[in-house]
Amino acid sequence: MTSAALTALYRGADFPARLRLLRWTENVLGPKRITVQTSAGPLMALDQLASHQTALLRRLRELGTRVLVLGLLPLDQTRFPGSPDYFKSVNERLREVSIAEGAEFFDWAAPLATKGTHAELFFRDTFHPNEAGARALAEILRERFCRERSL
Repeated sequence: MTSAALTALYRGADFPARLRLLRWTENVLGPKRITVQTSAGPLMALDQLASHQTALLRRLRELGTRVLVLGLLPLDQTRFPGSPDYFKSVNERLREVSIAEGAEFFDWAAPLATKGTHAELFFRDTFHPNEAGARALAEILRERFCRERSL
């Protein structure tokens, strides 16, 4: 199968199919032999994201509920060059929007770093938390909510 054919299959597939395709290509080609680039940059401009976030937070606040916005998780620089810095700027913008709209913002990247290495907490795609990562994130949230209760 050619690289172009794999790319076409990947781009036309839903997420579970993409994972199956990536696993298949890793089994055939080896784990470090494939690179998938889905786009040349963010899927949405930061200003547009902030606008959507503002609208969502306003609707949620109208319900009279507490809103906690979680920051984006850290990325691996090796697989996503330049993205960690961009994600930091996105988190800062989400923090600004959250505060302006009366919501809380929690950047859980720093506490997550104390729970293990990136390789221990994320799947091979270095983007999605694995089981250990999900447990660590749940523990971080539990610690935050329990700490608030004791105040």
